[in-house]
Amino acid sequence: MTKLKSSAIIILIKKRCFRNIVPNSFVQIRKDIKMKKIGNLLFVVIFLVVLVSACTPAQPVTNVPVTSVPPTSVLPTSVPPTSVPPTSVPPTSAPTLWDTILQKGKIVCATSADFPPYESKDAQGQFVGFDMDLIREVGARLGINVEIQDMAFDSIIASVEERKIDCSIAGIQVTPERAAKVDFTIPYKKITDAYLVTEDSPIVEINSPEETAPYKVGCQSGGGIANYMLTNMVETGKMPADQLFQYERNDQALLDLKIGRIDIFITHLESAASYVIDPGGVKIVGQAPAFSGNTDMAIIVPKGETVLVEKLNEALQAIIDDGTRDELMVTWNIPIPEK
Repeated sequence: MTKLKSSAIIILIKKRCFRNIVPNSFVQIRKDIKMKKIGNLLFVVIFLVVLVSACTPAQPVTNVPVTSVPPTSVLPTSVPPTSVPPTSVPPTSAPTLWDTILQKGKIVCATSADFPPYESKDAQGQFVGFDMDLIREVGARLGINVEIQDMAFDSIIASVEERKIDCSIAGIQVTPERAAKVDFTIPYKKITDAYLVTEDSPIVEINSPEETAPYKVGCQSGGGIANYMLTNMVETGKMPADQLFQYERNDQALLDLKIGRIDIFITHLESAASYVIDPGGVKIVGQAPAFSGNTDMAIIVPKGETVLVEKLNEALQAIIDDGTRDELMVTWNIPIPEK
């Protein structure tokens, strides 16, 4: 009996102890688990905070206004300015045509090589005549070469005006109309015009342009004779327009005269005289001072080229003064003007 009680007591004690021990262990375990969860959660939160902080762009620094402190007023020391004289720079000017000619070493001169004894070509194609010798002498005295270009007379003025060439010598008369487009040198000769007909022509004598009215008349286009005949004969009704023939070249007019297409060919006296000799078959039936009223013959240059005009004038005047011009006129059977 006693044993049974003892056993019962022991069993009771064990049950009580088991009850006390097991619950406490479970509570502790659950507390441990809960703490681990909290710790894990805190770790995740901290990790996310750090991650977000690293990915967030840096915020701009806020400008803190600086307190403005007024500067201390200091009176400047008066220093007189140093006077520096300005450097004198000469103005640059465009080169003149004369400068260009000197740089090239030559002057380009136009002519109409159909006007003997002033300008024509020989059998070898060389430019010959009084004007040709004269311009070469001018070039020699100026120390430059002369390049001669042949062209139709009525295109010479425009070519000089447009500066396609440097100058021209071609038996050119000085007229107000031309002087408005180009500049002239001093005259180197006076002009006389003449009336040329065939040897078998019934025309015996012509003393004025008005006496040519009944005939077919030829002259070089662009020249003083053509301008006079147009203005004073055709436009005034003294001569029908279809009776005035103008030619680019004098040799074309001479050919038409010889074959009978025109009755009278008006040209400069010296040219007319040369045609009587070569090719012949023609004669002079009258002469008169230049139709334009101005009998001067000169070299032309582009408008405004005063330096070139001065240089040409110096050479021309020296050639006239020392008798070289007269020698050239004798060579080409041109009457020497009276002193």
